[in-house]
Amino acid sequence: MEGGSGGKIEGIRWVLGSYELNGETTDVPADLPIDALFERGKVSGFSGVNTYTGGYELSGSSLTIGELATTLMAGTPELMAIEQAYTKTLEKTSSFTAESDELTLFDSDGEIILTYAKGKTPSLTGGPWEVLSYYNGGDAIVSVISGTELTSDFSKDGKVTGSAGVNEYEAAYETEGKTISIDTPKLTTANVDGNPDITAQETNFLAALALAKTYRVSGDTLELLRDGGKIAVTYKLAK
Repeated sequence: MEGGSGGKIEGIRWVLGSYELNGETTDVPADLPIDALFERGKVSGFSGVNTYTGGYELSGSSLTIGELATTLMAGTPELMAIEQAYTKTLEKTSSFTAESDELTLFDSDGEIILTYAKGKTPSLTGGPWEVLSYYNGGDAIVSVISGTELTSDFSKDGKVTGSAGVNEYEAAYETEGKTISIDTPKLTTANVDGNPDITAQETNFLAALALAKTYRVSGDTLELLRDGGKIAVTYKLAK
């Protein structure tokens, strides 16, 4: 086979439809928004459990992708297997064909290894967003306690609202480019939970929000970043 024929690949969110696993084409579950965004020599996206990033080189229809780095969240064995298969396959890319609504990646033998469909352009205000993990104020990024739900919804008029697990909250925010400033969130309810871990989670999550300096949206994931590009809060798009 000849491989790809090129096209416009950059600046478009591509949502994975299928990948090669053990020589067989495997469809991605419909509710799993694995994606890729190619911009200025950097590919990034959501890989099933974690977000990933890596460098790429583009020349005509030739596309090579360097070793990918991912965040370190744990998922179910099934999701982790899909994620590993996807990222390892993505690193095998040699060429591509990009059409108006479809992207196909090929390996060095000209075999199809990944197929994508064109997705919606991600945005901060495209939520609501469900929290996956947050900075706990010490040295760790921690997952949300099982059975609790933390959310954020960024409105276009500069207000973020949501649930902190026990209470609802709101705060004003401003953005310029990819920078973001969030005022100290204020609780809008006065609920009490007897579990000290859940209470601490609420306090630490709201504190993490106020530490955000920049943000990054990739498909169905949002990352708020502290100084130095360190994680403040990570989200997935709420269903």
